[in-house]
Amino acid sequence: MLSLILAAHLLAIADPAPATEGGPTVPAAAAQPAKPKSDKVCWDEAPTGSHYTRHYCASREELEQRERQDKDSLNQHTRTRGKSGLGPS
Repeated sequence: MLSLILAAHLLAIADPAPATEGGPTVPAAAAQPAKPKSDKVCWDEAPTGSHYTRHYCASREELEQRERQDKDSLNQHTRTRGKSGLGPS
């Protein structure tokens, strides 16, 4: 769930302007003044089984570290349990 939130946030801050064909391209940084990146990311999330949301905040570095750990854990589980998840293959 956390990696979905991080992915949605990264997509939201991505540059939506596509490069135009036939003309010189201007880097997005040169076209607009740079926005200061906040080191803190906050979101609201309802824990499983609850209707009440809870406010969470973490640094970008913490979110990236958690995402790496989640991917490593999933890869380890897939290797040990097989692709079906039902046991050794």
